[in-house]
Amino acid sequence: NFYALAVSPSGDIYAAAYDYYNPLWKIDPLTGNATVFPLNTNGNGPYYAMAMAFDNSGMLYLSDIYGYLYTIDLNTNTVTNIGSLGYGFKALQFDPTNGQLYALTDFDLFTIDLNSMSVNYVGSLYEGSGYQYYYFDDMVFDASGNLYVVN
Repeated sequence: NFYALAVSPSGDIYAAAYDYYNPLWKIDPLTGNATVFPLNTNGNGPYYAMAMAFDNSGMLYLSDIYGYLYTIDLNTNTVTNIGSLGYGFKALQFDPTNGQLYALTDFDLFTIDLNSMSVNYVGSLYEGSGYQYYYFDDMVFDASGNLYVVN
C-alpha cells in the first residue's frame, strides 16, 4: 500500500509504501509502473513509510510509523536517520517560500525545526463534533505558500 507521493524538483515521482523491506518506489509517469527504489539503509530504517516530501534542493525527507525522520539522497541511495519526531505523521510538506517543514496528523498541524528536531504545534484543523470525525490525510503548498489540506 502506498501512503504518500512526492514529485522531485526534476519531475520524478516517488511513492512511500507501508512496507518493512521496500519503503520507497519510483513510478514511471508514462506507464504508471512502480518499481522498488533500492536504498542503502545499513539496517537503519525507514520502516513502514508514512509521509515524505522534497525540500527545495531536492533532498527527500521521509517519516515512518515509528516517528523517525530520514533523509534520502537519491544520487547515492543513502538513507540517514536524522532523529525522532515522536509522532508518526500522515503528511510532510515544505513551504516553498521559506523552506519550513510542516507535518500533519489526523487533526493537527505542526512545524518541524530540522536543526533542533523540535516539533512545534501550529494548531488544530478539526472542526467536527460528536462522531462526525474528519481525518485529514494529506496537504500541499502552492508556489505562493498557500497550504491546502484534504480529508
